[in-house]
Order: sequence, then C-alpha cells, then structure tokens
Amino acid sequence: MIAVGTDMSFTINVDKLVFPVFARNKINSILRYLGSATMLSKNKKVIVFCKHVLQNICEHEELVLNVYGTQDLYVLSDVVFSKKFDFSAARIETSDEVKCDYNFIEKLNNPVPVMMNNDVVAMGIFAEEDNIKQVVIRPEVRKGYVPRCSPKEDMLIGARSTNVLSFPIPSGFSGGPIFLQNSFPLEVKGIMFNNIESKISIYSHEEVKSGNERCVETVVRVEELGLFHSVEDIKYFLSELNLI
Repeated sequence: MIAVGTDMSFTINVDKLVFPVFARNKINSILRYLGSATMLSKNKKVIVFCKHVLQNICEHEELVLNVYGTQDLYVLSDVVFSKKFDFSAARIETSDEVKCDYNFIEKLNNPVPVMMNNDVVAMGIFAEEDNIKQVVIRPEVRKGYVPRCSPKEDMLIGARSTNVLSFPIPSGFSGGPIFLQNSFPLEVKGIMFNNIESKISIYSHEEVKSGNERCVETVVRVEELGLFHSVEDIKYFLSELNLI
C-alpha cells in the first residue's frame, strides 16, 4: 500500500493498478519480463500496453499477464496495435475476475485533458536480476508533474500529442498508468511509453582567435524526461483499432 496524496490516510494498492506482462516459452514455460500494462476494462478484460514490447517476442513464445503477488498467469489474445504510434491492446483469456482498483474505460467517454503543472503519480513494474540471476519484479511509484503538454502531433518523439513528465521512465515502466495526485476516485491521465532528452545551457563562452577563426565553449546539462499518451490519445487509438 502507498499514499498518493498529501493525506497519508489515502492509500491505494499498487498491485491492483499495474500489471506485469511476460513472454512465456511454449516449450519450457520460462518467463521473460517485457513491461507493464494498464487495465482498460476489467469487465471486458482488455489491457493496454506499449507496442515496442512486441518487438522482443519470438515465434515459440506467447504473451501472458500476471497479477502481481500471485502465481496467476493469463494468456493474452487478439493482440492489436497502432501502425503509427507506440500503443497496443489485448484481451485476457479467462472466465475469472481479474481484480483491478479502477476501470479506465469509464474515463474515455468524457476525458479530462491533461494540464500543464498537473501533479501526477506514475506506476510501473521494475525488474532486476538477483544474485542468482533470476529476474525479480516489484511495483514502484514515481511522483512529479507535467512540465509540458500540447495537443499537436510530434513525430520526432512518436506521439500523437506531446505530454511530458518531470522525471524519466525507468525500464519496465512503459505501459504503466499515470494518475492525477490527490484524486479520489483515481483519475487516470494516460500511460507511459518513452523518454526524451532535454538540454539546458549552463555556460557559453566565445573566443575570437586570429583571422576569422572562432572558438565556442558551451556547457550543457542533459535532463531525461518521460513521455505518456494522454487519455484523449488512448481514446483515438482504441477507436482506430475498433475496440470502442
């Protein structure tokens, strides 16, 4: 359990907010962690995640979803993805209830635009190797704000709109949800998908040498910032894929 607002009594269960996706070997059942997923509809059992994780799938592997903290593995079928953007969706093959603490699809009818300076919480699955070379996963949280957002398409970063986070997205967080801080019930703002670099000039000095030769010394600080697809983007992707 974690607190996501200033009121420490307001806690949520991260285990039921973000879901790890694996590639499972069909021959020996070995699991390989790929990334995070966000539940779109717990009733229709549809999840959304990033298309780039599909690039690592081999012919002898299948996509499976896990509910963190359990041994339950669900095969993902009917995988579809955007041709242009880093977005995928799939159905969970199970008749059982998949527990989730929010229902994202309810927000798509009247999406609330993300605003510059919104305080947000990012949730994803972090993966690392232990001392015996086994992959250990755990849900983690990052907090920050939205320093920049624009409804315009930016193909330089592969996004339908530009939505930037004040912190970088750790490996394994792609596909995880972004929530508005201090919102109850939880207000989903989008899903993470990539990072960009931002350069800030710290110092610049130009020296003119003999003739017209010039020497410029510049010192810059490089910051890494996260990117996410907004709710409006996700609604567009789902319509494009005939899922809503």
